[in-house]
Amino acid sequence: MKLRIHFSVTIYLILLFIIGHILVNLEALETHTLGFAVYLVLMVCAFYFFFSRYSCVLSIENNVLKIWYLMPWNKEVTLNLKSYQFMDYGRGFYQLNSRQKGYKNLFRYPYDTMVFSNTADFKENTIIRVNLRFGQFSVLLNYLKQNEKLKLTDAKGQGGFFW
Repeated sequence: MKLRIHFSVTIYLILLFIIGHILVNLEALETHTLGFAVYLVLMVCAFYFFFSRYSCVLSIENNVLKIWYLMPWNKEVTLNLKSYQFMDYGRGFYQLNSRQKGYKNLFRYPYDTMVFSNTADFKENTIIRVNLRFGQFSVLLNYLKQNEKLKLTDAKGQGGFFW
């Protein structure tokens, strides 16, 4: 069984913003080229920081989780899921979920975090940060529980990863 999840919608919104900003401000582009370029770069960086950090393409095939991040400074992740038995997760600020565990700080955590461990005490763990499309994180969690047989365990008392 395979699972593949693509970039979050915010990446496409950034591209639309750039195109729209250029089209709306063609006159400013001709007269104030440097200012226009600086303003555009600052706006795109702010949008990325607040909405699109850790945006990625994620795939699971043959019990191997592969994550390709949009930005090159985030290293690609390859994880053999057979090596883990337990998982926990924290939702980012923008995700609406019945589970209250996660990050609630608007300016720091617009992404979801997953923690994988082979032991229930989470002393040895692997932490992965992802920013997926709305609703796709739930699809990923269901896939990991049903197909990969990972057990959702509360890591709060052990590692204190989430609030």
